[in-house]
Amino acid sequence: MALEEVAKRLSGKGGWVAVGIGAAVLAPILIKKGRPLAKKAMAGCSHLAERTGKAFSCCTQQCREVFSEAKAEYEAERAPTGTPPALPMEPEPPAGPLPEPA
Repeated sequence: MALEEVAKRLSGKGGWVAVGIGAAVLAPILIKKGRPLAKKAMAGCSHLAERTGKAFSCCTQQCREVFSEAKAEYEAERAPTGTPPALPMEPEPPAGPLPEPA
């Protein structure tokens, strides 16, 4: 059944009023039964977040170790040739006088 059909059926002869009354009657029952389920779901999400955090922490640590090893190997390869490590480039100052703001 499409959503449009449901809306058409509810729009005639107080259909939405019946939905409101049904929700008011069922709300206490759903809240009573739904609270433990909601607590379990939140506990599960908390556990999942903790496990995910630990997994990403492990992954980050491994990436740092691999980067450190690669950097050490790169520097070891460059050292025997006597080539100094590259210095960061500084931008050149503009040539000529600076234009005055308008």
